[in-house]
Amino acid sequence: MSTPLGVDLSEMTGASLLTARRALGLRQEDLAAIVGFTRPGTISEMERGKAAVPRYLAVTVRLLMKNRSKAT
Repeated sequence: MSTPLGVDLSEMTGASLLTARRALGLRQEDLAAIVGFTRPGTISEMERGKAAVPRYLAVTVRLLMKNRSKAT
């Protein structure tokens, strides 16, 4: 699903989250800090499929990726 702003609002898999985080050059702790997670291991659980990726995290990661591609 896409919005008029071109931001993909669909669900994100843990594997996609892992790939995007690595492409952004972020550690799990860095991404957790960006979105305000305080419990250690939260991003890791999502990337391993032990927890669902919240939509707001998926959108945030996609926006970061979009911003990264504009900068290059």
